[in-house]
Amino acid sequence: VNFRERGADDPAEDGLGGALPLPVGLAVRLALEQCASYREFVETVATVPCMAPFYCMVASAGSEAAQITRYASGELSRQQLGEDLTHLVQANMDHWDDDPARDTQESLVRCKLASEMLREPLARGYVTESELWAVLWRYPIYEKGMTLYCTVMNPATGSFRSLAEPPADVDVGGPAKSSTKKATKSSAKRNKK
Repeated sequence: VNFRERGADDPAEDGLGGALPLPVGLAVRLALEQCASYREFVETVATVPCMAPFYCMVASAGSEAAQITRYASGELSRQQLGEDLTHLVQANMDHWDDDPARDTQESLVRCKLASEMLREPLARGYVTESELWAVLWRYPIYEKGMTLYCTVMNPATGSFRSLAEPPADVDVGGPAKSSTKKATKSSAKRNKK
């Protein structure tokens, strides 16, 4: 789950038909607790009234996966793995928007880097957990002082791991650690509206 800025092309919020909107985290948690299948979870997350727009990536224990783009009261768009789509990558910008002028979070660069880093493992037919961590800890996908945490989950094995900082032996690249001026400039650019 990741936050989503309201888009200019989002439908007008015309009320929620009397339904009480839920905080995004609570909506997802309730869906995890109450849904009996991948498909039921996807449909619930796509339709439950929420307080804010968001993105949600969902994967089954098999080979199903979806990326759901939400506005507060419903689904705006969905991508699913298939013949034309071999992997899903989401940052803080709608997947169909490729205008750098609207990229306030450096999403285009981060999604491109993630896709490039996944190209070889996907050609091999699978991605290891260590390869996923390598993607998540690479600058600018990970930015010290900006990234809150990274998580890798594997529904097939039931594994779930979240880390707030990369391990000490991982080189994240990016601005030099002593160059706070450069990192601050990058952070300011990412947070401008």
